[in-house]
Amino acid sequence: MLWFKRMANAATVQSVITTSPKGNKFFNVIGNTFPIKDELKRLGFRYFKGTWSIFIDKAKSIRPQLEALGVDTSPLDMAPEPAPAPEVAKEPSTITPPAQAQPDKLTQTLAQMKQAIETALKSGKASGKTKDIFELVDRELDNLAGMVDESAKEEVVKSFLEFSSKFWKYSIGNQILIWAQKPDATYVSGYKAWLEKGRQVTNWDESISIMAPREFKPKLTDSYKQKVGWENMTPEQQTAAMSPRMYFAPVKVYDISATEPIPGWKNKEGKGPFEVPTLKLDNNEKLEHVQSLVEAGLRFANEVNIKVDLEKDLPEDYGGYSKGGDVVVNKLYQGLNQFGTLLHELAHEILHREDDQVTPVREERQVKEIDAETVSYIVMKHYGYETKTAPQYLALWRATGESMKNRRNHVAKAVKIIIDSINKQMGQIEAEEPLETTALTAHWLLSTCSFSK
Repeated sequence: MLWFKRMANAATVQSVITTSPKGNKFFNVIGNTFPIKDELKRLGFRYFKGTWSIFIDKAKSIRPQLEALGVDTSPLDMAPEPAPAPEVAKEPSTITPPAQAQPDKLTQTLAQMKQAIETALKSGKASGKTKDIFELVDRELDNLAGMVDESAKEEVVKSFLEFSSKFWKYSIGNQILIWAQKPDATYVSGYKAWLEKGRQVTNWDESISIMAPREFKPKLTDSYKQKVGWENMTPEQQTAAMSPRMYFAPVKVYDISATEPIPGWKNKEGKGPFEVPTLKLDNNEKLEHVQSLVEAGLRFANEVNIKVDLEKDLPEDYGGYSKGGDVVVNKLYQGLNQFGTLLHELAHEILHREDDQVTPVREERQVKEIDAETVSYIVMKHYGYETKTAPQYLALWRATGESMKNRRNHVAKAVKIIIDSINKQMGQIEAEEPLETTALTAHWLLSTCSFSK
């Protein structure tokens, strides 16, 4: 019902022209269509996920009826004519193409990953595809860890971490999938979601496959009863057997570069089609921006019962520390140094919150430092800033196995919690991407559940 709530709040009914992957053109009606849904159905419109669609030629033939319903039919006047067929060259070209440069290791790695993804997507049934893709992601992460050439590995891993700073809302598995299929992607959404943002997909060949959660609600049929042994179940078991199940399935999304703004589209606030925000600040604005980020981080810490002290006298080369709900940052650190150190220590609190973080095992302490520094690096990149000291992120990619996989997943989750929370405190919540509530985050932080276990 989420789409219905959004559409019910829309200021008006809107209409757009879209093109299907097969080249068919449709006239679409979106927005608060509930009062006219019966008439749209009678006129031949088909409904799917908040959008009523009909072939454009049919829409032109019923234009008066649509206008009588209050539907804006002006997009029909702007419907593009079919493109003329390209001219065929009379003589073969005698121009010799330039010699192709050998692809670098990053390009080779991404090409191999993309090919593997395409192969997995062509596997048998949907359940088989899902299994193949999950196994593929794990395998590719292990392949990165197993790269022998350290300089090439550094290039590949740094590219992925910079990419992940843009797609922090997604799981590390989906980050890998998007990165491998379109390494220059900046913002992706599904076809219908783009329509709700005032954009339409125009390049269907650039689809990106990711894994999305789906809900399955069992139906109490005779075959299902027989399958689960319904008659021999207790009432509690029967309730559990009828509860919704979650599963994952491949879905297609498109980068913003594969879309175009819908002419004349406005949302209920009167704003035009979605554009990816960019950070362009002069030096004075950057200073104010960093100060705002620090303040947002402090407010987040306060809401989850983390005490932060920015006025502690510490040695010049000692940035700060955290211990069981208390974070200290060297008062000599200001600006980006202060923000980066605060992120580092907040990452410790999220990843490694324990009664006493001091451990006699040096390797364990080093692992925690690497994870926290990687979180700080990705969050800093997300807000457009470089860290002065390069993080030792490669250590996260020098081994395989379940524990290393979990560490990478934990880092990605910590990045999401911190960026979500800072954005919320700065009033930058995107309405179409619901955030985890602060209360939920606080409950998780203060519970016995810990990423470090």
